[in-house]
Order: sequence, then C-alpha cells, then structure tokens
Amino acid sequence: MVIHPLLLHFPVALLVTGTAALVLSLLRPGLFAGKKGQRLAFEGFMSGALGLGYAGVILTVITGLFDMQASPKTQAKDGWIIIAVLHIITAVSLLVVYGGLLYRRFVVLPPAVSLPDSASPAPDQSPTIPGDGPALLLETPPLALAHRTDWLSLGLSLLGLLLLIAAGWLGGTLVYEYRVGIG
Repeated sequence: MVIHPLLLHFPVALLVTGTAALVLSLLRPGLFAGKKGQRLAFEGFMSGALGLGYAGVILTVITGLFDMQASPKTQAKDGWIIIAVLHIITAVSLLVVYGGLLYRRFVVLPPAVSLPDSASPAPDQSPTIPGDGPALLLETPPLALAHRTDWLSLGLSLLGLLLLIAAGWLGGTLVYEYRVGIG
C-alpha cells in the first residue's frame, strides 16, 4: 500500500502556514503589542504549525523511502533515478533546515517566562493564585519577539519553503512525467 502520497499534504500545509506566520511576526514584530493574549495565541499557533509540520515531514520522508522501494517501476521512463535521488536529497535537506529552525526557536532562543500583570506580588508576599502555586506565564514581550524571530530564522524558513517547493515539484515529476509508481 502506498502511504507517502496520503501523508504529504498535511506537513506541506502546516509548514507553509507556520512559515507565513513566522515571516509575519518578523516583519511586524509589534503586531500584537499590548495584546498579551493574542500574541501568546499567535506564538502558539506558529510554533504548533511548525512543530506538527516537522513531525509530518519526518513521517512523510520515512514512508517515501519505503514506498519508493516498493513502488512499481515497470512503466517508468529512463532517467527517473536521477530525479528520485534529487527528490530524496531535497526531502532530507528539508528535515535538516526545519530541524535547525525549530532547534533555534525552542532551544537557542526560548520564550521568556515572567509573572502575569494580574498576579504581581505585593512587596511582602509571593506571587500565587489560591490553590495553584506560583503564577508563571509564558510571555514574549515585543523586544523578545523581535529577537526570537530573527533574520537567521527568516532565512532558514524561506530556504525551507524553497526546498518544500523543489521536493514537491520533483515528486510530481517522478509520478506524472517519469511514471514511477504507476502500475
């Protein structure tokens, strides 16, 4: 059974959406200035789209390797091997580029942790919400947002988009022009 074509649409959509959100957050860092809840929701959406898209790419590359091995090639035109190798190289490069981008976003430049404004402690008491312990929220102030989505992150995400387009084009060429997988 061929699984690769069934899986590939989800990571493509998620990575394109996450990258568009990342580019928007870099070009308009003050987009949600003063709107902490909206900014946090946007950051969560962007990180979720990129993370789920990356997980989907991992599954898509693995199933693509198995499907390539098992797919019929009896009607394939000559020269398909070169296109297949280029398709695999772009897919693995996609893993490396988006993996580097996610590592940078979550490990190298993690979001700041701070106290919420509503739970600011009085000078003589600790910040707590009754029954919940310390009240810490994940917050990204406008200056930290500009540092988290820096030019290197933008370059990696745009390179990832180019690799995504190239991998898709090469995969389509394999099936529709070279007839790999057509039984």
